[in-house]
Amino acid sequence: MSDLDSFKELIAAQRIENKEQFAEQRRAITELVKSVSELSSILARSEERHLRHDDGVRRHDNVLDDHEIRIRRVEVKTTTATGSWKTITFLGSFVAAVITIALNYWGIK
Repeated sequence: MSDLDSFKELIAAQRIENKEQFAEQRRAITELVKSVSELSSILARSEERHLRHDDGVRRHDNVLDDHEIRIRRVEVKTTTATGSWKTITFLGSFVAAVITIALNYWGIK
């Protein structure tokens, strides 16, 4: 019976060790699940921020495109107006020069 008792003690000791190992594994798995859950929520928040950032960049891009279009329109109008004034000034100077030459040529003072 002593062999049977020692065998029972070994089995009981092994059972206690197995219970401790399983309890430790449960704790480790529970911590792992918590970590994965936290990581998933952090990843979801990061993706949300990334999407918001992309939307903001797109809005800024649209605003910049709109401003660029407006600036081009103003430049075209300004260039046209400047060109018109230059033409009018040139024609006025030309007409004044022709009149001055004509008056000097015919001797009218």
